[in-house]
Amino acid sequence: MTVQMQRSFFLTLALAAPLIGCTTDSSPGRDPGEIVEETPLLNPDGTVAAHGWARGPLMQYDRSLVQEEHLGGLREWEYYAVFTPDFAIGLTLADIGLLSFSILTLEDYATEEIHSAILIAEASALDFPPTPFEDTLFEAPTGTVEYRFEEGMRTITVLAGEEGSEDRMEAHLQLADSSAVENVAVVHRFDEPGQFFYENKRVSMPATGSVQVGEVSYELPQGASFGVLDWGRGAWPGEVRWEWGHFAGMTGGHMVGINLGTVFADDSPGPSNWMTARSCV
Repeated sequence: MTVQMQRSFFLTLALAAPLIGCTTDSSPGRDPGEIVEETPLLNPDGTVAAHGWARGPLMQYDRSLVQEEHLGGLREWEYYAVFTPDFAIGLTLADIGLLSFSILTLEDYATEEIHSAILIAEASALDFPPTPFEDTLFEAPTGTVEYRFEEGMRTITVLAGEEGSEDRMEAHLQLADSSAVENVAVVHRFDEPGQFFYENKRVSMPATGSVQVGEVSYELPQGASFGVLDWGRGAWPGEVRWEWGHFAGMTGGHMVGINLGTVFADDSPGPSNWMTARSCV
């Protein structure tokens, strides 16, 4: 699978108070393409049953219903990006059929250094849950990745590399999130009836924690650190053009998050363009 991709972008408006007890308001308004109740993503024959968008992951994903001829293009991943004024963190966890892997990166804006750690294992080492509101554990020969979700908080723990070595990386992150917070979920259809991409972008999550690179610790400043989860499940064609942009920041006592993106598939019921505003006053 060839993917041309523009990852996340982050702009700061005015980073201010800690984002505790914020309420949410989202857009766009209701339209005929909106899915408003839980519904199976796929029909029993593996074709797309729920083609549209929702304010949360209401489309119920069942891996066992993916058509056999499209299992070679089955891709599942959970990608987090966390941004601060001084550095950015990226964490990819993916199953691409032949193998599973995780990549942790940290970009230091001041030094322009990019630190990274890669964990690789057999595909069987990773068993993704069917929703974004469950736990994920990945154990590889050179480290572990654990995602935990409890209502109100996502916890990320990464241990990569030999303890005490210069290339050792550890991440201990917390991202505020709730299943009640509205964030766009979209099902895109490709030309083949059994090919699809199901995504849930959970934007503007206030983040705290730290990343250790060797002996250097990077602490996330509270109230000035935001994360996004790109949660994806799909049976893809061989070539896909995928564009994605994400924005988060503070202005006037509100945290604003915007998601923009397309995979150039059938988005006729509605694309993944979305805005979330959390009132923090």
